[in-house]
Amino acid sequence: MGAVIREDNTSRIVANLARQELCLKPSCLCTLMKSGIPKKHMQAFWETLSSTEINDLYKALLPTNSGVQDLRPQEDAIFYYLRDFIPGLREDELSLFLRFVTGQDILPQLPIRVMFNRLEGIFRRPIAHTCSNLLELSLCYETIQQFSREFKAILCDPASYVMDWSVAHYY
Repeated sequence: MGAVIREDNTSRIVANLARQELCLKPSCLCTLMKSGIPKKHMQAFWETLSSTEINDLYKALLPTNSGVQDLRPQEDAIFYYLRDFIPGLREDELSLFLRFVTGQDILPQLPIRVMFNRLEGIFRRPIAHTCSNLLELSLCYETIQQFSREFKAILCDPASYVMDWSVAHYY
């Protein structure tokens, strides 16, 4: 049960809230970050890098459309839908997108590849191959709104993140 805010306990409650939000929550993230840094690089990471350099590293890991090969017109249209869709996602939706496509909440080391199929009707849906960071998209979307609406429905469906061995395909 939460504390009742009164005049005599306001500063204590605000201090506890600030401690929770500014110290405890970030410490979990820092611990995870620390676990991914080899011990020999730890001093350089924490003592040498400035916040600007860390921010630059973060920006370098953001998804881009570099490395895109020439596409046929229909593929180019659907790829445009995807490129337009991703920047419009909220932070929590971006995490879901990465988890759907790669099985991870963070940008993977290997690039995300896109392939196209001709699934239509009730079979049309984005298909993720998380082991190879491959996203299959149907060429049968007529509008960007249709693409966005259906992709968001997939991202919001908890069943999209469950491996169903009965329908798994091995390539």
